[in-house]
Amino acid sequence: MNPKYYVFLLSILSFSLTYAQERFRISVKDSLGKPIAYCSVIWGKSMGLVTDPSGYIEIPDKSKIDSLIISAIGFTSDVILKDSLLNKAEIEVHLVRSIVGLPEIIIVNYDFEQEFGCIDIKSQSSFFKNSICSNLQAALKINGYKNPAVCKSLSVFIAKQSSANIPYRLRIYEIGENNLPGKDLLSENIIISTYKTNSWNTYSLDSMNIQLPKKGFFAAVEWLCTDIKSENGLCIGLTNKIDDPSTFYKYGNIGWTQLKIQSVPVKDNIMIKVAIRSVK
Repeated sequence: MNPKYYVFLLSILSFSLTYAQERFRISVKDSLGKPIAYCSVIWGKSMGLVTDPSGYIEIPDKSKIDSLIISAIGFTSDVILKDSLLNKAEIEVHLVRSIVGLPEIIIVNYDFEQEFGCIDIKSQSSFFKNSICSNLQAALKINGYKNPAVCKSLSVFIAKQSSANIPYRLRIYEIGENNLPGKDLLSENIIISTYKTNSWNTYSLDSMNIQLPKKGFFAAVEWLCTDIKSENGLCIGLTNKIDDPSTFYKYGNIGWTQLKIQSVPVKDNIMIKVAIRSVK
């Protein structure tokens, strides 16, 4: 691994496309027939994309499909087994809106504001990149704030090596089992398609009234790739100026893993910071 940055090269994805391979097309819609854009479709241990703005993706080689795991924020996930895809070149999937139990609304005067995460850091020491256009998320653990609290904004440092043409999605997760990212705390998509490189990019979440769990949460970035053949140029900054290893990542359906080198957690953390409003 190059010591200056982390590149997730998924060798299982490095296959050449030939005419002998059978392409497979998927259309994802809601129960009313409206296309679902940027819906995650995972079809192997480390292979996945998101649907394009019209709700479609194309898998270049059907033989690589183990099963289909289809999920979108605000919808109930669907799993389609490989056997049900026999003799089909395309399918249309309809996701059902999930019933979200709204958290208790706490009415207080949030008169204290503080930043958490990679604060007071002006530049990157390295960067985090997915070298192949496939499903990838990276998350930073945030805790230590007072409660009750709400999330005012989330900031991401886009590395100077990044190209500004790959969109990404902001994610917020509660801390689940084994202190890994668990349940989604967002019920709607926050898609970022325009951003500055070599700079912090800040996004207001004030209007969403995201009430934060007492024990902390994970703030995350999800790479949004709609075509496995395209080049992924999105690079997120890393910093080595935080002593606590708090960065986790996941791709495909492998699950969340702490950022490590040879089983040892590294000091580098993904550059995310969050502004939180709470009581004094």
